[in-house]
Amino acid sequence: MKLSIPKDQLVKAIERCDVVADPQSSHPHTGKVLLTASGTGKQQVLQAYATDLKIQIDTAVAALAEEHGSVAVDCSRLLAVTKAMPTGTIKLRVKNEKQLLVSCSGSRQYTLPTIPASTFPRPNEPQESAQRITIPAQALSKLIERVQHSISPDGRPHMDGVFLDYDDGKLSAVAGVAHTISVASWKGGNPKQEQWQSIVPSFALKAVLGMCSGSKDITLGLDGPVLYYETQDTLIGSLLPRDPFFNWRDGMRGLSRTPVAKVHALDVLDVLKAIAAARQEKTSPVRLVLRQDVLEIALVGEECKAVDRVMVEPLEKTDFRALVNPRYLNDLVKGADGDFTLEDANGPVLISTNDFLGLVSPINPEAWPGAFD
Repeated sequence: MKLSIPKDQLVKAIERCDVVADPQSSHPHTGKVLLTASGTGKQQVLQAYATDLKIQIDTAVAALAEEHGSVAVDCSRLLAVTKAMPTGTIKLRVKNEKQLLVSCSGSRQYTLPTIPASTFPRPNEPQESAQRITIPAQALSKLIERVQHSISPDGRPHMDGVFLDYDDGKLSAVAGVAHTISVASWKGGNPKQEQWQSIVPSFALKAVLGMCSGSKDITLGLDGPVLYYETQDTLIGSLLPRDPFFNWRDGMRGLSRTPVAKVHALDVLDVLKAIAAARQEKTSPVRLVLRQDVLEIALVGEECKAVDRVMVEPLEKTDFRALVNPRYLNDLVKGADGDFTLEDANGPVLISTNDFLGLVSPINPEAWPGAFD
């Protein structure tokens, strides 16, 4: 293998693959990247592929392939060496079938040990029968970012990630823990397309968000136990859990919801930011009390007194009060991404907009005597 490639193109390809380097994986090729030079004329490319059997990343960038071939090398080492090179063209050449020579103009060059390409697993691709939807990359990125704060930390495979539910042309992204659940939605698909469910596992989130940042559209393809994310130059595949997904829709239908007030999200975020600075104990809640057109937000159980008020538009219920974890509340308000409706869900506190729904379980006031005095 022998090729020439602009530094920024090589860095782009290797950075995408480097997110697969999982130090806890026992897979022998974790942390390695398979480089393949191929193509003719204007179609010459360097293909970079990495996998740890849970996730695979296959990306291609333009290059001048003087000699075709493949080689596998440590991904992080190659990335560090490439970044150390001056801006310009970098040359890659396999030497003695056991070394990769990385060089640029002048005398700067590095030699990295390699492993035979024949021992490296080959990338899988979705079959023609895979269920597919195409979504703007920016929309998918926003869905994930609005709900990922609520991802379950307990490691249950069917909840450890962002759950995707596609139905009637609408893609919903759902994440939940014991005390919160967040749902963001995008409507722009084909209503006639078949309903499907999948999950973006936590270990794939960084790679998928990285793909979103440099792409226009992403095609999601569900093929058996793998969810694929495909753009013009990159294919990511993540292995799905065997456990069944939780039925979040039924839980939402059972809520008895009463609108409390229209609230400006930025006002609440500013208050919560100040309260976070004053809060010393991780368990201390905040109280929410609606008094006519004012929502009072106050820190409970601290020597430091932190009380602030936000002007709101009162709706149906005017005697609302609740204790909640301020961190959970902050995450949900950020997910709302604008003005929202505060609701009483017969126990849980609910935040909603046209395309977002966030729910947080209240804290029992009996555990905090005098909280509403």
